Amino acid sequence: MASWMVRKSVSAALQLINLVELKLLQCYELRSLPTLGQYPKLRFLEIRGLCNVKCIGNEFYINKNSGDKIKPIALFPALEKFTLWRMKEVKEWLDVEPTVAMFPSLKELRAVHCDKLRSVPLMSRFSSLEMLTIRDCKELRLMGDGVFPSTLKNV
Repeated sequence: MASWMVRKSVSAALQLINLVELKLLQCYELRSLPTLGQYPKLRFLEIRGLCNVKCIGNEFYINKNSGDKIKPIALFPALEKFTLWRMKEVKEWLDVEPTVAMFPSLKELRAVHCDKLRSVPLMSRFSSLEMLTIRDCKELRLMGDGVFPSTLKNV
């Protein structure tokens, strides 16, 4: 994880708790995504051009090394729009255990030019999803469980 995202002091932690929008663009040396699932006010997330990330895994959702034994009520509780763009090496986007809610506020999900992406979380987990855009994800054959939320208006 990047040093600027690690809690160093109380003031640094407070700044990230209030984070509403984050764009990770062309971070070519990044090999894994930072832990972002526990930011309570994060509403807009765009991840673009991270060429060395191969998996969106558990480290993206929750920091297992934090020492916290309490599980969060929801991961990405306020996230409304999530974009993955030109993630050319990502092969897997892993789910979390079914007892943990994730993306309860997500309205728009976009995955574009993720050439090697083969798996995504169960679509039924995106309970508020209204707009889904999947384009140029050549290896993606099945959208999770194939059960889409009733809120989905545009595919």
